[in-house]
Amino acid sequence: GSGTIGVLINTDTSLTATTTALGSSVNPSSFGQTVTFTATVKPQGTGVPTGWVTFYDGTTSLGSPTLNSSGVTTLSTATLSIGTHSITASYSGDSNFSSSTSPVLNQVVQGSIAVLSTTSLNFGNQTVGFLSLPLTFTLTNGGNIALTITSIGISETTGPDFAQTNTCGISVPVGGNCTISVTFTPIATGTRTAAVPL
Repeated sequence: GSGTIGVLINTDTSLTATTTALGSSVNPSSFGQTVTFTATVKPQGTGVPTGWVTFYDGTTSLGSPTLNSSGVTTLSTATLSIGTHSITASYSGDSNFSSSTSPVLNQVVQGSIAVLSTTSLNFGNQTVGFLSLPLTFTLTNGGNIALTITSIGISETTGPDFAQTNTCGISVPVGGNCTISVTFTPIATGTRTAAVPL
């Protein structure tokens, strides 16, 4: 026997092609700063595209606002994490205009991240009035700009039982680290606690 296999190809040329452009209000931005992305959909011909644009951070949707009467829409966010984000704007298309996606916009969010090697130190049992050996932890800058150190101190809830020294200076470079050493000299019996606010 014989048979025929047909392939249906969509040759609908009634839709006008579009291009989508993407811009950022500030790039690089600072962590926590509001960034407004603007998408402009332009037809390759006359008319104004309608519908919506979905903004993506990689594959994650940031939102899908509708186009205004000029074919423009915006999306604002202040929640981007520190690092480089691959932002795109994807136009949905409508009954007259075809869909299109912008080139990738690399949005850089700058900030410093204080990363501690441990969140607590335990000195165990220590004789009242005697100085312990120092326990240390490392402070690392996990961000992409220098970490500014305004002060490192001891915040105590029980009394002047703890002291610290450090190698941090006034700034920790990107990827750099410093050491904070803490000693314990209990002035009374019982549980003694303190924090090192950064």
